[in-house]
Order: sequence, then structure tokens, then C-alpha cells
Amino acid sequence: MFLSTKSSGFRVRGSGFGALRTSHLALFAVIFAIVSMSGCSGKRNIGQKAFFDFDSLVNVQLADLNRTRYELSKSVEIDGKDEQTRFVPDSAQWANELEIFRELDQLNKASFRDAYVISDTRDTNSNLTVREIRAQRPVPVSLVKFYFLNTPKDLRRIEATWLEENSLYTNTRRMVMELEPSNNRQILHRYRIEGFQKMVMDDSVRFVVAGELTR
Repeated sequence: MFLSTKSSGFRVRGSGFGALRTSHLALFAVIFAIVSMSGCSGKRNIGQKAFFDFDSLVNVQLADLNRTRYELSKSVEIDGKDEQTRFVPDSAQWANELEIFRELDQLNKASFRDAYVISDTRDTNSNLTVREIRAQRPVPVSLVKFYFLNTPKDLRRIEATWLEENSLYTNTRRMVMELEPSNNRQILHRYRIEGFQKMVMDDSVRFVVAGELTR
């Protein structure tokens, strides 16, 4: 887990737009295009991560979710049109739901490591400590905040901001993952992804995907 506020020593063990049911396929097609385009980031990092191991976090969550039959209450809103569903995802569906959080591993790219400043503050709205990693120059992951209780191992919330711009499109999104303690582990409780995408010669798309887990 992450232990240091120095940029070379901040470590943690590591949602995506999952497949929706039949009534959601039209919405999912749009969302899948958004994720696929932004997800073409090359090979995954291997070995020790500079800041935060998002891959490991996702893997741990998937292992827990696949051991327990959690029900997912999910809403998808695209340009003001909202659809909701409740279902018990299988392992493939959970993997799809959380895949987008793996993209935050861009934070650990060697070429970006000197772009960030790390600071710890107290959250004014709770008893949590906030560890913030903020970029000082343009990078895809411009900001990540980790909220924890007492020690970084007791992680309760992650907030991240993604910004990607090129000649073809502009893609921004804010991602939130909320965790709850259970049997000395941190288990996913809620997630939310909201964003905006504008492609050249095409209309802009605003989207919100939110999920909450219940047993």
C-alpha cells in the first residue's frame, strides 16, 4: 500500500462501462466507443508502480466481487437520457464495469513521474485524510485524490480527473470509487464516471455512469 508522500514512494495496490442488458445496448454502444478510444494507451505497466497500482486494486476488487453475489444498481445517462437497471453481474460483467479504472495507471508512466506534486491534508467534510497527486503540466491523469482513515491502508474513496485532447477529439471524465471496510478488506461500494467527449465534425456527448452494490 502507499506509504510515502514522496513522488517515488507513494504506492497503493491498484469503473468502467460494463456490458448492459438488452434494453441498454444502444446506450452502451456510445459508451463503448468512448472507452475504446481513450483506452488505447499501450502496454500495461509491469512491476513496481511509482504512485498507485490501479491494476492490483481492480484485481483485488474483482476477486472479492466474484466470491460474493452482489447486486448492482446501475444508471446510465447520455445527453440527459437516463436508463437504470438492477442485476447480479457475472465475472465478465464485473471486469467490464471496472476496466476504466485501470486506465488511471497512466499516472505511473515513467515520462509523467516528474509531473506530479503530492500533498496530504485533512478533509474538511469528514475525519479522513486526503492524499492528493496533482499534475503540474498537461498529462492524461491530471489529479487523483485518495481519502483514507488513520492510515493509507484504510482507503475509503478515490477521485480522479482525466483529460485527453488531440486533433480528433477531446475527452474529459471525473471518476470516483468508494470503498467500505469488510473483514479487514476494502470492498467496492459505489462508483461513478461522468464526462464529456467532443469529436471533430460530430456532436459532443455528455455521460454519467453510476453504480451501487448491495448484497
